Amino acid sequence: MALFHLSVTQTKRSAGQSAIASAAYRAGERLYSEYYGEYSDYTRKGGVICSDILLPSHAPPEYADRQTLWNAVEKAERGKNAQLAYSFDIALQNEFSLEENIALARQFLLENFVSRGMVVDFAVHQPDREDGGIPNPHFHVLCPIRPIEQNGKWGLKQRRVYELDEDGNRIRDANGKFVLWAGVALMLLSVLLTLFTSMANDGSVWDFAYLTEQVIKNNMSMIFPMCISLIAGYMISREQTDDTLKNILTVPISFKKLLTGKLIVCGVLSIIFGLICSLFTIIAEMIVGFPGFEISLALKAALQITAVNFFLYLAVLPIIALTCRRAGSFLVGVIIAFVYGYGGMFAAGNMTLANLYPITASLGMVGYRSYDTAVNWNIGTCSCSLALAVVISAILILCMKEREATQTKKKAKKVAPKKGW
Repeated sequence: MALFHLSVTQTKRSAGQSAIASAAYRAGERLYSEYYGEYSDYTRKGGVICSDILLPSHAPPEYADRQTLWNAVEKAERGKNAQLAYSFDIALQNEFSLEENIALARQFLLENFVSRGMVVDFAVHQPDREDGGIPNPHFHVLCPIRPIEQNGKWGLKQRRVYELDEDGNRIRDANGKFVLWAGVALMLLSVLLTLFTSMANDGSVWDFAYLTEQVIKNNMSMIFPMCISLIAGYMISREQTDDTLKNILTVPISFKKLLTGKLIVCGVLSIIFGLICSLFTIIAEMIVGFPGFEISLALKAALQITAVNFFLYLAVLPIIALTCRRAGSFLVGVIIAFVYGYGGMFAAGNMTLANLYPITASLGMVGYRSYDTAVNWNIGTCSCSLALAVVISAILILCMKEREATQTKKKAKKVAPKKGW
């Protein structure tokens, strides 16, 4: 009667496990652990039919020795909670002879593990009788989590399997692009919201210049601070949510430089979104047909909308730098940025506060409604307000780097291994 069974676990220090002890148990041998400084002896264990180590062609030949192999694995993993190996328990079939089962197991491991650069330590077990007298042949596989590179050294851990095309290239999905399209949609929403307000019978005389002013106001108060915080937070947190930060830092590149590079990219995106919003504004003007449209006014509108978007990005930069410290917390930053941007509506009622408040200071940098005698922008004050936001962001980034450095100074404590499994 055929028996079907497969279990997959991990050998990890966080559970008090040892790769040496696990290998000794499966092979029924006595092995010495250099990491823990003790022997694991399972020479009296019965039911071990055979054991072997399968190596890729580029692996160091000394890894054919079980004790050498697993001491090398223990040495490569320095973390106190490190994951050391994958452990598989796979049933063999009673209908096959012992020799056929061993050949089947070896072929399976060569085709699915060794061919991919993995080292495999396997042992075939056949207890006398289990489960009411039914034979239970099976084999154990212990496989280091790290593959062997072509130079014979341990590679990086890879916890994902990527789909490949017919040429062997990774198939990339568009999941990460939706947030950029969300930014484009929000720029369109800003223009549509402005057109919706133009239907109100409040006595306002709408022309192209007034349309541009209202788009800028809606961008400032409701749309863009939230939009750029969402995009920046998502971009920054990808390495943490996808667990790829540890691979990038081995280039090597400091987290501070990585974060700075992403913030620069976000600044470029703010300019691109400004141009997109300008395009939507001009298209809306063509559809609705407000009076006063001129090429020179269209260029001025594009310059103002784009510049305001960039200055708004500088205004919310401290929020982005503060909330990107932990994966997922950028959503809190999006909420804060929305409230922060909406506060510009209240700050605009007092010119002294409007010049000091970074959100409204972005309007002063482009001379928003400067033709109005009630609007008095102080470019120096506005510049200092935005510069202060950038300085605060830089300080937050530097403190983040120092905080990470202090965490790495903690000495790892060794955990006493459990015997066997």
